[in-house]
Amino acid sequence: MGQIIKGANGGFSGKAGSVIGANWRSIDYIRGLARRSNKPATDKQLEQKMRFSLMVSFLAPLKNLMEDSYSSQDITRLTGYNLGFHFNLFKSKAITGVYPDFAIDYSKIEISRGSLMKPVGLTAKSMAPGEVTLSWSGLVNDANAFAADKAMVVLYDTTQKFHVLSLGEATRADKQLSIQLPEELSNDTVEVFMFFTSENGKTKSATSYGKNVVIL
Repeated sequence: MGQIIKGANGGFSGKAGSVIGANWRSIDYIRGLARRSNKPATDKQLEQKMRFSLMVSFLAPLKNLMEDSYSSQDITRLTGYNLGFHFNLFKSKAITGVYPDFAIDYSKIEISRGSLMKPVGLTAKSMAPGEVTLSWSGLVNDANAFAADKAMVVLYDTTQKFHVLSLGEATRADKQLSIQLPEELSNDTVEVFMFFTSENGKTKSATSYGKNVVIL
């Protein structure tokens, strides 16, 4: 049974007949009960489901990071993760290929969004066993690129479907960061992503893609 939660003029919570009332982020809404269908999914539905599943498999392990990395965007209606998921799936169109041969175009992935200057001249090399070294320009200014901005790095092993994070271990002014990886990732290829967050954590940059590198 539904419950009226703000008097006669307010929304309600729970089930009332064929509708359900709820409240999310201070928004009252109602929706109809889902109806089961015996109709087979159309090709377009199957295509969209595969796109969705592929993006989930890559972004879901980064959910906690993206809740923060998209927090400087408008998250009044969507969580940071959901906003980032929507951006990558629909706006940046990071899923490429023809159904059913879809793949992720990692160069289009945006793990973060924001007004800080993103990493410039990002490169990645593996010069020692089990290690990746990232380099970037130390360019700073007084508007949107500060020496103390923290480097946030995501490495993704495409073979083992494994993420490695390095969060705030270097600053924009450092211009370089070496990350030690688990031994089992040796000889694997990792995709490299990096963005900056301000010293107080309130402002982010867009994501730079450092291409991929084979781990020694």
